[in-house]
Amino acid sequence: MVVGWVRIGLRIEGSFSLKDKRRTLRSLIDSLRARLPLAVAEVDDQDLHNVATVGLATVSGHAGLASDVLDRAVRLVEEHAEVRIEELERQVEHV
Repeated sequence: MVVGWVRIGLRIEGSFSLKDKRRTLRSLIDSLRARLPLAVAEVDDQDLHNVATVGLATVSGHAGLASDVLDRAVRLVEEHAEVRIEELERQVEHV
């Protein structure tokens, strides 16, 4: 079994309140979940209105497949107009 995960630090453009942040993150998270077989959650920076840390994880039988899912997820985040990636940590490992 292979587990792949990504931790992404985001800057949320145009967010001036926690309500703005929640709206932007909900849109991003829903989009990722609808398009890819992975789990997504906000994992840090919950009290800050213009930054967020999001964790993504996937499980597969093959490292290449897990890596491909994570690559596509990062591309989707990069394409999301309201966020900018500031930090990215990634790992794919056999367990």
